[in-house]
Amino acid sequence: MMSTQFCNQRFKADLKLAQNYGSFMFTFSGLNLVFSLLPILGNVLVIRALWKASSISVTLKRLCLSPALSDLAVGLFPQLLLGLLPQC
Repeated sequence: MMSTQFCNQRFKADLKLAQNYGSFMFTFSGLNLVFSLLPILGNVLVIRALWKASSISVTLKRLCLSPALSDLAVGLFPQLLLGLLPQC
């Protein structure tokens, strides 16, 4: 009797968790989409500004361009895919 009551309570808790999982994943995917667009736009602006700047030396441009390109790649591929693909 005690084990049946425990199993029923555990089942209800697991069922509630499974029902909330869908709304959590929808929110998580939406946030990932927003948080991937911000670095994409920001890094595109940085790359464009570095491209147009003529007073900055080539070495400094390369030094600043490297992290901007890597951040852009992270925003374009893994983080954007994390927001678009359905979560398992």
